[in-house]
Amino acid sequence: MTGDASGAIAEPSLGMVLMPLHRRFLFRIMYKILIDDVETTVPAGTTVLEAARTLGIDIPTLCFHDGGFHKGAEEPACAPTTCQVCLVGIDGRVVPACATRVENGMRIESETDGIKRLRRAALELLLSDHAGDCFAPCQFGCPARLDIPGMMRAIRAGDHAEALRIVHETIPIPAILGRICPAPCEKLCRRKDIDAPVAICRLKGFIGETALRTARDGAVKRDGAVERDGAVERARKDGPLVPEIDGESRTTGKRVAIVGAGATGLTAAHYLARFGFRVELFEQADGAGGRLREQTGDRLPESLLDAEIETILGQPGITFRPNTPVRWGNADVLREIRERFDAVLLAGGSCDVNALKQSGLDCGEKGLLVGPGTYTTSRNGIFAAGTLLRPNALPNARSNVLVVRSVADGREAAESIHSHLVDNRIHPVEPLWSVRMKKLDKTELNAFVETAPDRGMRPRCEPKNAAGGYTADGYTADEASEQASRCLHCDCPGQSDCRLLHYGRAYRANPSGESVAGKTAERPRMRLLHGQGILFEPSKCIKCGLCVRITQQRREPIGLTLIGRGFGVEIGVPFGRSLNEGLGRS
Repeated sequence: MTGDASGAIAEPSLGMVLMPLHRRFLFRIMYKILIDDVETTVPAGTTVLEAARTLGIDIPTLCFHDGGFHKGAEEPACAPTTCQVCLVGIDGRVVPACATRVENGMRIESETDGIKRLRRAALELLLSDHAGDCFAPCQFGCPARLDIPGMMRAIRAGDHAEALRIVHETIPIPAILGRICPAPCEKLCRRKDIDAPVAICRLKGFIGETALRTARDGAVKRDGAVERDGAVERARKDGPLVPEIDGESRTTGKRVAIVGAGATGLTAAHYLARFGFRVELFEQADGAGGRLREQTGDRLPESLLDAEIETILGQPGITFRPNTPVRWGNADVLREIRERFDAVLLAGGSCDVNALKQSGLDCGEKGLLVGPGTYTTSRNGIFAAGTLLRPNALPNARSNVLVVRSVADGREAAESIHSHLVDNRIHPVEPLWSVRMKKLDKTELNAFVETAPDRGMRPRCEPKNAAGGYTADGYTADEASEQASRCLHCDCPGQSDCRLLHYGRAYRANPSGESVAGKTAERPRMRLLHGQGILFEPSKCIKCGLCVRITQQRREPIGLTLIGRGFGVEIGVPFGRSLNEGLGRS
Protein backbone atom coordinates (compact mmCIF):
# COMPACT_ATOMS: atom_id res chain seq x y z
CA MET A 1 0.00 0.00 0.00
CA THR A 2 1.05 3.60 -0.35
CA GLY A 3 1.18 6.16 2.39
CA ASP A 4 0.99 9.91 2.83
CA ALA A 5 2.84 12.55 4.85
CA SER A 6 1.30 11.22 8.05
CA GLY A 7 3.68 8.26 7.87
CA ALA A 8 1.65 5.46 6.27
CA ILE A 9 3.69 2.50 5.07
CA ALA A 10 4.64 2.30 1.37
CA GLU A 11 4.66 -1.02 -0.46
CA PRO A 12 8.25 -2.37 -0.31
CA SER A 13 10.03 -2.98 -3.59
CA LEU A 14 13.09 -5.09 -4.34
CA GLY A 15 15.14 -1.89 -4.55
CA MET A 16 13.94 -0.85 -1.10
CA VAL A 17 14.75 -4.24 0.38
CA LEU A 18 18.33 -3.99 -0.86
CA MET A 19 18.77 -0.41 0.39
CA PRO A 20 20.62 0.48 3.58
CA LEU A 21 18.28 0.58 6.61
CA HIS A 22 18.22 4.38 6.98
CA ARG A 23 17.20 4.89 3.35
CA ARG A 24 14.52 2.18 3.57
CA PHE A 25 12.95 4.03 6.46
CA LEU A 26 12.86 7.28 4.47
CA PHE A 27 11.06 5.58 1.62
CA ARG A 28 8.29 4.49 4.00
CA ILE A 29 7.15 8.15 4.22
CA MET A 30 5.32 9.77 1.28
CA TYR A 31 5.52 13.49 0.47
CA LYS A 32 3.08 15.57 -1.58
CA ILE A 33 4.75 18.10 -3.86
CA LEU A 34 3.82 20.38 -6.78
CA ILE A 35 5.84 20.54 -9.98
CA ASP A 36 4.62 23.31 -12.28
CA ASP A 37 1.33 23.26 -10.32
CA VAL A 38 0.86 19.51 -10.92
CA GLU A 39 0.55 17.50 -7.71
CA THR A 40 2.32 14.20 -7.18
CA THR A 41 3.19 11.97 -4.23
CA VAL A 42 6.68 10.51 -3.93
CA PRO A 43 8.67 8.78 -1.17
CA ALA A 44 10.78 10.91 1.15
CA GLY A 45 14.38 10.89 -0.02
CA THR A 46 13.39 11.18 -3.69
CA THR A 47 15.31 13.77 -5.67
CA VAL A 48 13.48 16.49 -7.60
CA LEU A 49 14.80 14.91 -10.79
CA GLU A 50 13.28 11.52 -9.92
CA ALA A 51 9.99 13.14 -8.90
CA ALA A 52 9.77 15.04 -12.21
CA ARG A 53 10.29 11.85 -14.16
CA THR A 54 7.25 10.27 -12.47
CA LEU A 55 5.21 13.02 -14.17
CA GLY A 56 6.91 12.55 -17.53
CA ILE A 57 8.80 15.85 -17.20
CA ASP A 58 12.14 15.68 -18.98
CA ILE A 59 14.63 17.71 -16.97
CA PRO A 60 17.91 17.74 -18.91
CA THR A 61 20.93 16.06 -17.34
CA LEU A 62 24.49 15.57 -18.52
CA CYS A 63 26.54 14.81 -15.41
CA PHE A 64 23.98 12.40 -13.95
CA HIS A 65 23.85 8.66 -14.58
CA ASP A 66 20.97 6.43 -13.48
CA GLY A 67 22.33 3.86 -11.07
CA GLY A 68 25.82 2.87 -10.04
CA PHE A 69 28.40 1.43 -12.38
CA HIS A 70 29.10 -1.81 -10.54
CA LYS A 71 27.26 -4.43 -8.58
CA GLY A 72 26.38 -3.22 -5.10
CA ALA A 73 26.41 0.52 -5.89
CA GLU A 74 23.85 2.19 -3.63
CA GLU A 75 23.59 5.70 -5.08
CA PRO A 76 23.06 7.05 -8.57
CA ALA A 77 26.35 8.06 -10.12
CA CYS A 78 26.28 11.83 -10.19
CA ALA A 79 29.15 14.26 -10.52
CA PRO A 80 29.01 17.18 -8.07
CA THR A 81 26.37 19.05 -10.12
CA THR A 82 28.98 20.16 -12.62
CA CYS A 83 26.84 20.65 -15.72
CA GLN A 84 24.12 22.81 -14.14
CA VAL A 85 21.61 22.04 -16.92
CA CYS A 86 19.08 20.42 -14.56
CA LEU A 87 18.28 23.65 -12.72
CA VAL A 88 14.82 24.12 -11.19
CA GLY A 89 13.25 26.86 -9.11
CA ILE A 90 12.16 26.30 -5.49
CA ASP A 91 10.82 29.18 -3.37
CA GLY A 92 12.80 31.78 -5.28
CA ARG A 93 16.00 29.71 -5.24
CA VAL A 94 17.61 27.98 -8.22
CA VAL A 95 18.98 24.53 -7.42
CA PRO A 96 20.14 21.42 -9.35
CA ALA A 97 17.32 18.87 -9.58
CA CYS A 98 19.67 15.87 -9.53
CA ALA A 99 21.07 16.68 -6.06
CA THR A 100 18.05 18.22 -4.32
CA ARG A 101 15.72 15.97 -2.31
CA VAL A 102 12.04 16.76 -2.06
CA GLU A 103 10.36 18.05 1.08
CA ASN A 104 6.70 17.79 1.95
CA GLY A 105 4.67 20.57 0.35
CA MET A 106 7.52 21.69 -1.89
CA ARG A 107 6.55 23.82 -4.92
CA ILE A 108 8.91 23.34 -7.85
CA GLU A 109 9.23 25.26 -11.12
CA SER A 110 10.67 23.31 -14.03
CA GLU A 111 9.25 24.36 -17.38
CA THR A 112 8.98 28.14 -16.93
CA ASP A 113 10.60 30.55 -19.38
CA GLY A 114 13.05 31.77 -16.75
CA ILE A 115 14.27 28.28 -15.88
CA LYS A 116 14.60 27.39 -19.56
CA ARG A 117 16.76 30.46 -20.13
CA LEU A 118 19.08 29.38 -17.32
CA ARG A 119 19.35 25.87 -18.74
CA ARG A 120 20.06 27.29 -22.19
CA ALA A 121 22.85 29.46 -20.74
CA ALA A 122 24.36 26.41 -19.00
CA LEU A 123 24.28 24.46 -22.27
CA GLU A 124 25.88 27.32 -24.20
CA LEU A 125 28.64 27.60 -21.60
CA LEU A 126 29.47 23.93 -22.23
CA LEU A 127 29.21 24.39 -26.00
CA SER A 128 31.65 27.31 -25.91
CA ASP A 129 34.35 24.85 -24.80
CA HIS A 130 33.32 22.07 -27.19
CA ALA A 131 35.57 21.29 -30.16
CA GLY A 132 34.04 18.84 -32.57
CA ASP A 133 31.48 18.62 -35.38
CA CYS A 134 28.13 17.00 -34.68
CA PHE A 135 27.57 16.55 -38.42
CA ALA A 136 30.20 16.53 -41.14
CA PRO A 137 30.82 19.71 -43.16
CA CYS A 138 29.86 17.91 -46.38
CA GLN A 139 26.33 17.42 -45.03
CA PHE A 140 25.92 21.19 -44.85
CA GLY A 141 27.08 21.47 -48.45
CA CYS A 142 24.33 19.08 -49.61
CA PRO A 143 20.97 20.89 -49.95
CA ALA A 144 19.23 17.54 -49.36
CA ARG A 145 21.26 16.96 -46.13
CA LEU A 146 22.30 13.45 -47.17
CA ASP A 147 24.03 11.47 -44.40
CA ILE A 148 27.23 11.26 -46.42
CA PRO A 149 29.50 9.69 -43.76
CA GLY A 150 26.87 7.01 -43.10
CA MET A 151 26.67 6.24 -46.80
CA MET A 152 30.46 6.01 -46.99
CA ARG A 153 30.65 3.57 -44.09
CA ALA A 154 28.08 1.30 -45.71
CA ILE A 155 29.77 1.38 -49.14
CA ARG A 156 33.16 0.68 -47.60
CA ALA A 157 31.68 -2.35 -45.81
CA GLY A 158 30.09 -3.55 -49.04
CA ASP A 159 26.59 -3.17 -47.54
CA HIS A 160 24.91 -1.62 -50.57
CA ALA A 161 21.41 -2.25 -49.25
CA GLU A 162 22.19 -0.17 -46.15
CA ALA A 163 23.83 2.52 -48.29
CA LEU A 164 20.68 2.73 -50.44
CA ARG A 165 18.48 2.94 -47.33
CA ILE A 166 20.56 5.88 -46.08
CA VAL A 167 20.46 7.64 -49.44
CA HIS A 168 16.71 7.15 -49.85
CA GLU A 169 16.09 8.84 -46.50
CA THR A 170 16.71 12.15 -48.29
CA ILE A 171 17.25 11.50 -52.03
CA PRO A 172 15.01 9.18 -54.11
CA ILE A 173 16.89 9.71 -57.40
CA PRO A 174 20.59 9.04 -56.55
CA ALA A 175 21.47 7.57 -59.95
CA ILE A 176 20.24 10.71 -61.73
CA LEU A 177 21.91 13.10 -59.33
CA GLY A 178 25.08 11.03 -59.42
CA ARG A 179 25.35 11.98 -63.10
CA ILE A 180 24.41 15.68 -63.07
CA CYS A 181 24.80 17.10 -59.56
CA PRO A 182 27.70 19.62 -59.38
CA ALA A 183 28.64 18.16 -55.97
CA PRO A 184 28.50 21.22 -53.70
CA CYS A 185 29.15 18.78 -50.83
CA GLU A 186 32.63 18.05 -52.15
CA LYS A 187 33.56 21.73 -51.88
CA LEU A 188 33.31 21.39 -48.09
CA CYS A 189 35.01 17.99 -47.88
CA ARG A 190 38.04 18.23 -45.56
CA ARG A 191 39.87 15.59 -47.56
CA LYS A 192 40.46 18.21 -50.26
CA ASP A 193 42.88 19.97 -47.87
CA ILE A 194 45.04 16.83 -47.99
CA ASP A 195 44.85 15.77 -51.64
CA ALA A 196 41.38 15.74 -53.25
CA PRO A 197 37.80 15.54 -51.99
CA VAL A 198 36.09 12.19 -51.59
CA ALA A 199 34.12 11.23 -54.73
CA ILE A 200 30.81 11.74 -52.92
CA CYS A 201 28.66 12.39 -55.95
CA ARG A 202 29.96 9.45 -57.97
CA LEU A 203 29.63 7.08 -55.02
CA LYS A 204 26.04 8.20 -54.53
CA GLY A 205 25.45 7.52 -58.20
CA PHE A 206 27.14 4.12 -57.84
CA ILE A 207 24.58 3.10 -55.21
CA GLY A 208 21.68 4.39 -57.30
CA GLU A 209 22.84 2.60 -60.43
CA THR A 210 23.59 -0.61 -58.51
CA ALA A 211 20.00 -0.57 -57.25
CA LEU A 212 18.62 -0.05 -60.76
CA ARG A 213 20.80 -2.79 -62.19
CA THR A 214 19.88 -5.41 -59.61
CA ALA A 215 16.20 -4.50 -59.87
CA ARG A 216 16.36 -4.82 -63.65
CA ASP A 217 18.35 -8.01 -63.84
CA GLY A 218 17.06 -9.72 -60.70
CA ALA A 219 20.61 -11.01 -60.41
CA VAL A 220 20.97 -11.16 -56.64
CA LYS A 221 21.93 -14.69 -55.59
CA ARG A 222 20.98 -16.39 -52.36
CA ASP A 223 24.34 -15.56 -50.82
CA GLY A 224 23.86 -11.89 -51.68
CA ALA A 225 26.48 -11.68 -54.48
CA VAL A 226 25.79 -9.86 -57.74
CA GLU A 227 27.98 -10.52 -60.80
CA ARG A 228 28.90 -7.42 -62.76
CA ASP A 229 31.75 -7.07 -65.24
CA GLY A 230 33.72 -9.76 -63.43
CA ALA A 231 33.38 -7.99 -60.06
CA VAL A 232 31.31 -9.23 -57.15
CA GLU A 233 29.07 -6.66 -55.52
CA ARG A 234 27.71 -7.34 -52.08
CA ALA A 235 24.01 -6.57 -51.85
CA ARG A 236 23.38 -8.45 -48.58
CA LYS A 237 19.74 -9.24 -49.22
CA ASP A 238 17.93 -12.06 -50.97
CA GLY A 239 16.23 -10.01 -53.65
CA PRO A 240 16.67 -6.88 -55.80
CA LEU A 241 18.52 -3.99 -54.18
CA VAL A 242 15.46 -1.76 -53.85
CA PRO A 243 13.89 -0.23 -50.73
CA GLU A 244 10.73 -1.67 -49.27
CA ILE A 245 7.75 0.67 -49.52
CA ASP A 246 5.27 0.10 -46.74
CA GLY A 247 2.80 2.88 -47.58
CA GLU A 248 0.17 0.31 -48.54
CA SER A 249 0.27 -1.31 -45.11
CA ARG A 250 -0.27 1.94 -43.26
CA THR A 251 -2.34 4.05 -45.62
CA THR A 252 -3.84 7.16 -44.07
CA GLY A 253 -6.84 7.16 -46.38
CA LYS A 254 -6.01 10.73 -47.46
CA ARG A 255 -5.27 11.89 -50.97
CA VAL A 256 -2.74 14.43 -52.22
CA ALA A 257 -2.55 15.97 -55.70
CA ILE A 258 0.85 17.02 -57.07
CA VAL A 259 0.96 19.31 -60.09
CA GLY A 260 4.21 18.83 -61.97
CA ALA A 261 6.30 15.67 -62.32
CA GLY A 262 9.78 17.14 -62.32
CA ALA A 263 12.42 16.62 -59.65
CA THR A 264 10.31 18.32 -56.95
CA GLY A 265 7.04 16.57 -57.78
CA LEU A 266 8.63 13.12 -58.12
CA THR A 267 10.47 13.50 -54.82
CA ALA A 268 7.34 14.67 -53.00
CA ALA A 269 5.34 11.77 -54.47
CA HIS A 270 7.98 9.28 -53.26
CA TYR A 271 7.89 10.47 -49.65
CA LEU A 272 4.14 11.04 -49.47
CA ALA A 273 3.60 7.45 -50.67
CA ARG A 274 5.99 6.26 -47.95
CA PHE A 275 3.94 8.23 -45.42
CA GLY A 276 0.84 6.30 -46.51
CA PHE A 277 -0.95 8.87 -48.68
CA ARG A 278 -2.62 8.18 -52.01
CA VAL A 279 -0.89 10.44 -54.52
CA GLU A 280 -2.02 11.58 -57.98
CA LEU A 281 0.76 13.16 -60.01
CA PHE A 282 -0.45 15.47 -62.81
CA GLU A 283 1.91 16.33 -65.68
CA GLN A 284 1.15 18.30 -68.84
CA ALA A 285 3.84 16.47 -70.86
CA ASP A 286 3.55 12.86 -72.01
CA GLY A 287 6.20 11.69 -69.53
CA ALA A 288 7.64 12.54 -66.13
CA GLY A 289 10.97 14.24 -65.56
CA GLY A 290 10.34 17.89 -66.33
CA ARG A 291 13.58 19.83 -66.76
CA LEU A 292 15.60 16.69 -66.02
CA ARG A 293 14.86 15.75 -69.64
CA GLU A 294 16.96 18.72 -70.75
CA GLN A 295 20.01 17.07 -69.14
CA THR A 296 19.91 13.79 -71.08
CA GLY A 297 22.86 12.89 -73.23
CA ASP A 298 26.22 11.27 -72.63
CA ARG A 299 26.27 12.25 -68.97
CA LEU A 300 22.69 11.24 -68.28
CA PRO A 301 21.40 8.51 -70.62
CA GLU A 302 17.67 8.71 -71.18
CA SER A 303 17.36 5.02 -70.31
CA LEU A 304 18.81 5.65 -66.85
CA LEU A 305 16.52 8.65 -66.32
CA ASP A 306 13.46 6.60 -67.32
CA ALA A 307 14.48 3.65 -65.14
CA GLU A 308 14.88 5.66 -61.95
CA ILE A 309 11.70 7.65 -62.53
CA GLU A 310 9.85 4.36 -62.94
CA THR A 311 11.01 3.22 -59.48
CA ILE A 312 9.00 6.16 -58.11
CA LEU A 313 5.96 5.96 -60.37
CA GLY A 314 5.71 2.21 -59.76
CA GLN A 315 5.37 2.58 -56.00
CA PRO A 316 2.08 1.55 -54.36
CA GLY A 317 -0.16 4.53 -53.80
CA ILE A 318 1.09 6.67 -56.71
CA THR A 319 -1.04 7.31 -59.81
CA PHE A 320 0.65 9.14 -62.68
CA ARG A 321 -1.53 11.21 -65.03
CA PRO A 322 0.48 12.43 -68.06
CA ASN A 323 -0.93 14.81 -70.66
CA THR A 324 -3.07 16.36 -67.95
CA PRO A 325 -2.34 20.07 -67.66
CA VAL A 326 -3.78 21.92 -64.65
CA ARG A 327 -4.68 25.45 -65.73
CA TRP A 328 -4.19 27.29 -62.47
CA GLY A 329 -4.55 30.74 -64.01
CA ASN A 330 -8.19 30.44 -62.99
CA ALA A 331 -9.13 30.42 -59.31
CA ASP A 332 -11.93 27.97 -60.03
CA VAL A 333 -9.44 25.33 -61.23
CA LEU A 334 -7.48 25.37 -58.00
CA ARG A 335 -10.66 25.38 -55.97
CA GLU A 336 -11.95 22.35 -57.86
CA ILE A 337 -8.78 20.30 -57.44
CA ARG A 338 -8.55 21.35 -53.78
CA GLU A 339 -12.08 20.05 -53.17
CA ARG A 340 -11.16 16.68 -54.65
CA PHE A 341 -8.02 16.20 -52.55
CA ASP A 342 -7.03 16.66 -48.95
CA ALA A 343 -3.98 18.69 -50.00
CA VAL A 344 -2.41 20.01 -53.19
CA LEU A 345 1.26 20.58 -53.96
CA LEU A 346 2.15 22.92 -56.82
CA ALA A 347 5.49 21.73 -58.19
CA GLY A 348 5.37 22.95 -61.79
CA GLY A 349 8.76 24.27 -62.83
CA SER A 350 7.50 27.45 -64.45
CA CYS A 351 4.40 29.58 -64.29
CA ASP A 352 3.40 33.15 -64.99
CA VAL A 353 3.31 35.09 -61.73
CA ASN A 354 0.21 36.92 -62.96
CA ALA A 355 -1.51 33.56 -63.46
CA LEU A 356 -0.66 32.62 -59.89
CA LYS A 357 -2.14 35.88 -58.65
CA GLN A 358 -5.31 35.22 -60.62
CA SER A 359 -5.59 31.91 -58.79
CA GLY A 360 -5.82 33.80 -55.52
CA LEU A 361 -2.25 33.05 -54.39
CA ASP A 362 -0.05 35.72 -52.84
CA CYS A 363 3.07 36.50 -54.86
CA GLY A 364 6.05 38.77 -54.44
CA GLU A 365 8.74 40.09 -56.75
CA LYS A 366 10.63 36.80 -56.56
CA GLY A 367 7.65 34.57 -57.18
CA LEU A 368 5.05 32.71 -55.16
CA LEU A 369 5.08 33.47 -51.43
CA VAL A 370 5.17 30.52 -49.05
CA GLY A 371 5.55 30.19 -45.30
CA PRO A 372 9.20 29.94 -44.19
CA GLY A 373 10.08 26.31 -43.74
CA THR A 374 6.48 25.15 -44.31
CA TYR A 375 5.85 25.59 -48.08
CA THR A 376 2.30 26.75 -47.28
CA THR A 377 0.65 29.25 -49.62
CA SER A 378 -1.99 31.84 -48.79
CA ARG A 379 -4.71 29.25 -49.50
CA ASN A 380 -5.37 26.57 -46.92
CA GLY A 381 -4.26 23.09 -47.94
CA ILE A 382 -2.32 24.30 -50.99
CA PHE A 383 1.47 24.02 -50.87
CA ALA A 384 4.17 25.00 -53.37
CA ALA A 385 7.82 24.03 -53.83
CA GLY A 386 10.65 23.84 -56.35
CA THR A 387 11.63 26.33 -59.03
CA LEU A 388 8.07 27.66 -58.94
CA LEU A 389 9.36 29.63 -55.94
CA ARG A 390 12.42 30.84 -57.86
CA PRO A 391 11.20 32.09 -61.27
CA ASN A 392 14.23 34.36 -61.70
CA ALA A 393 16.44 31.26 -61.71
CA LEU A 394 14.54 29.57 -64.53
CA PRO A 395 16.60 31.10 -67.39
CA ASN A 396 19.61 29.43 -65.77
CA ALA A 397 17.79 26.19 -65.00
CA ARG A 398 20.55 24.16 -66.63
CA SER A 399 22.54 25.00 -63.52
CA ASN A 400 22.29 21.62 -61.86
CA VAL A 401 22.48 23.03 -58.34
CA LEU A 402 18.77 23.73 -58.78
CA VAL A 403 18.05 20.02 -59.26
CA VAL A 404 19.33 18.91 -55.86
CA ARG A 405 17.70 21.96 -54.27
CA SER A 406 14.40 20.95 -55.90
CA VAL A 407 14.81 17.42 -54.51
CA ALA A 408 15.26 18.91 -51.04
CA ASP A 409 12.16 21.08 -51.56
CA GLY A 410 10.10 18.05 -52.55
CA ARG A 411 11.02 16.07 -49.43
CA GLU A 412 10.51 19.01 -47.08
CA ALA A 413 7.16 19.89 -48.67
CA ALA A 414 6.05 16.25 -48.27
CA GLU A 415 6.97 16.38 -44.58
CA SER A 416 5.01 19.61 -44.20
CA ILE A 417 1.94 18.09 -45.87
CA HIS A 418 2.26 15.03 -43.64
CA SER A 419 2.26 17.13 -40.46
CA HIS A 420 -0.67 19.19 -41.80
CA LEU A 421 -2.84 16.14 -42.56
CA VAL A 422 -1.82 13.86 -39.70
CA ASP A 423 -0.96 16.20 -36.82
CA ASN A 424 -3.33 19.02 -37.83
CA ARG A 425 -0.44 21.43 -37.48
CA ILE A 426 2.59 22.27 -39.55
CA HIS A 427 6.11 21.89 -38.17
CA PRO A 428 8.53 24.21 -39.98
CA VAL A 429 11.64 22.57 -41.36
CA GLU A 430 14.40 23.12 -38.81
CA PRO A 431 17.95 23.88 -39.89
CA LEU A 432 20.50 21.22 -39.06
CA TRP A 433 21.66 21.98 -35.49
CA SER A 434 25.34 21.24 -35.06
CA VAL A 435 28.52 22.38 -33.43
CA ARG A 436 30.84 23.23 -36.33
CA MET A 437 34.61 23.30 -36.23
CA LYS A 438 35.01 25.10 -39.56
CA LYS A 439 38.66 25.45 -40.60
CA LEU A 440 41.08 23.02 -38.96
CA ASP A 441 44.75 23.62 -38.39
CA LYS A 442 47.31 21.11 -39.64
CA THR A 443 47.55 19.25 -36.32
CA GLU A 444 43.77 18.81 -36.08
CA LEU A 445 43.51 17.70 -39.70
CA ASN A 446 46.24 15.11 -39.12
CA ALA A 447 44.22 13.73 -36.19
CA PHE A 448 41.36 13.01 -38.60
CA VAL A 449 43.74 11.44 -41.12
CA GLU A 450 45.17 9.09 -38.48
CA THR A 451 41.70 7.67 -37.78
CA ALA A 452 40.59 7.46 -41.44
CA PRO A 453 40.23 3.91 -42.83
CA ASP A 454 42.93 4.58 -45.46
CA ARG A 455 45.05 6.76 -43.12
CA GLY A 456 45.33 9.32 -45.91
CA MET A 457 47.24 6.97 -48.19
CA ARG A 458 44.75 6.35 -51.01
CA PRO A 459 44.42 8.94 -53.82
CA ARG A 460 41.15 9.82 -55.49
CA CYS A 461 40.68 7.79 -58.63
CA GLU A 462 38.04 7.98 -61.31
CA PRO A 463 36.46 4.77 -62.66
CA LYS A 464 39.11 2.78 -64.50
CA ASN A 465 37.06 2.67 -67.68
CA ALA A 466 36.31 6.40 -67.68
CA ALA A 467 38.15 8.33 -70.38
CA GLY A 468 38.11 11.91 -69.21
CA GLY A 469 34.38 12.35 -68.68
CA TYR A 470 31.53 10.39 -67.18
CA THR A 471 30.75 7.14 -68.93
CA ALA A 472 27.81 4.77 -68.70
CA ASP A 473 29.81 2.55 -66.33
CA GLY A 474 31.00 3.80 -62.96
CA TYR A 475 32.96 2.20 -60.15
CA THR A 476 33.09 -1.51 -59.56
CA ALA A 477 32.22 -2.64 -56.03
CA ASP A 478 35.89 -2.93 -55.07
CA GLU A 479 36.70 0.50 -56.49
CA ALA A 480 33.74 2.04 -54.66
CA SER A 481 34.82 0.48 -51.37
CA GLU A 482 38.35 1.78 -51.85
CA GLN A 483 37.15 5.29 -52.63
CA ALA A 484 34.71 5.30 -49.68
CA SER A 485 37.64 4.41 -47.40
CA ARG A 486 39.07 7.88 -48.14
CA CYS A 487 36.32 9.50 -46.03
CA LEU A 488 37.71 11.13 -42.86
CA HIS A 489 34.37 10.66 -41.03
CA CYS A 490 34.24 14.18 -39.67
CA ASP A 491 30.83 13.53 -38.09
CA CYS A 492 30.59 12.62 -34.41
CA PRO A 493 30.24 8.85 -33.88
CA GLY A 494 28.20 9.48 -30.73
CA GLN A 495 25.56 11.76 -32.25
CA SER A 496 22.78 9.15 -32.08
CA ASP A 497 22.68 9.22 -28.28
CA CYS A 498 24.44 12.50 -27.46
CA ARG A 499 22.48 14.34 -24.78
CA LEU A 500 24.38 17.58 -25.38
CA LEU A 501 23.19 17.51 -29.00
CA HIS A 502 19.65 16.52 -28.00
CA TYR A 503 19.20 19.22 -25.36
CA GLY A 504 21.13 21.85 -27.26
CA ARG A 505 18.67 21.44 -30.11
CA ALA A 506 15.62 21.19 -27.83
CA TYR A 507 16.54 24.39 -25.94
CA ARG A 508 17.61 26.19 -29.12
CA ALA A 509 21.04 26.89 -27.68
CA ASN A 510 23.59 28.65 -29.84
CA PRO A 511 25.85 25.76 -30.91
CA SER A 512 28.89 28.04 -30.97
CA GLY A 513 28.29 29.16 -27.38
CA GLU A 514 29.00 32.74 -28.47
CA SER A 515 26.10 34.22 -26.51
CA VAL A 516 27.86 33.40 -23.23
CA ALA A 517 31.53 33.17 -24.25
CA GLY A 518 31.63 36.03 -26.76
CA LYS A 519 32.68 35.96 -30.41
CA THR A 520 36.34 36.53 -29.54
CA ALA A 521 36.59 33.43 -27.34
CA GLU A 522 39.32 31.10 -28.55
CA ARG A 523 38.07 27.78 -29.89
CA PRO A 524 39.59 24.79 -28.07
CA ARG A 525 41.79 22.55 -30.18
CA MET A 526 40.50 19.14 -31.20
CA ARG A 527 42.40 16.14 -29.81
CA LEU A 528 41.89 12.37 -30.04
CA LEU A 529 43.13 9.67 -27.67
CA HIS A 530 42.86 5.92 -28.24
CA GLY A 531 42.96 2.97 -25.88
CA GLN A 532 41.17 -0.28 -24.94
CA GLY A 533 38.88 0.05 -27.96
CA ILE A 534 37.83 3.53 -26.80
CA LEU A 535 38.05 6.81 -28.72
CA PHE A 536 38.37 9.61 -26.16
CA GLU A 537 38.05 13.20 -27.36
CA PRO A 538 39.16 15.53 -24.54
CA SER A 539 38.13 18.55 -26.63
CA LYS A 540 34.47 17.42 -26.41
CA CYS A 541 34.61 16.49 -22.71
CA ILE A 542 32.33 18.49 -20.37
CA LYS A 543 34.51 17.60 -17.35
CA CYS A 544 31.60 16.07 -15.44
CA GLY A 545 33.85 13.48 -13.79
CA LEU A 546 31.63 10.44 -14.40
CA CYS A 547 34.45 8.56 -16.06
CA VAL A 548 36.66 9.33 -13.05
CA ARG A 549 34.03 7.76 -10.79
CA ILE A 550 33.83 4.71 -13.03
CA THR A 551 37.55 4.08 -12.73
CA GLN A 552 37.34 4.63 -8.97
CA GLN A 553 34.49 2.15 -8.62
CA ARG A 554 36.39 -0.37 -10.75
CA ARG A 555 39.43 0.21 -8.52
CA GLU A 556 41.75 1.03 -11.37
CA PRO A 557 45.37 1.25 -10.15
CA ILE A 558 45.92 4.38 -12.28
CA GLY A 559 42.51 5.33 -13.69
CA LEU A 560 41.46 8.82 -14.78
CA THR A 561 41.53 12.10 -12.91
CA LEU A 562 40.94 15.83 -13.18
CA ILE A 563 44.15 17.57 -14.20
CA GLY A 564 44.70 21.30 -13.72
CA ARG A 565 42.50 23.97 -12.16
CA GLY A 566 39.92 26.54 -13.20
CA PHE A 567 38.93 26.83 -16.85
CA GLY A 568 42.01 24.86 -17.86
CA VAL A 569 40.99 21.67 -16.06
CA GLU A 570 40.98 18.48 -18.15
CA ILE A 571 40.20 14.80 -17.74
CA GLY A 572 43.22 12.62 -18.34
CA VAL A 573 45.43 9.79 -17.18
CA PRO A 574 47.67 10.83 -14.26
CA PHE A 575 51.47 10.76 -14.34
CA GLY A 576 51.50 11.05 -18.15
CA ARG A 577 50.47 7.41 -18.55
CA SER A 578 48.64 6.12 -21.65
CA LEU A 579 44.89 5.57 -21.92
CA ASN A 580 45.50 1.82 -22.08
CA GLU A 581 47.28 1.96 -18.72
CA GLY A 582 44.57 4.11 -17.15
CA LEU A 583 41.75 1.80 -18.27
CA GLY A 584 43.36 -1.56 -17.60
CA ARG A 585 40.24 -2.99 -15.89
CA SER A 586 37.48 -0.73 -17.22
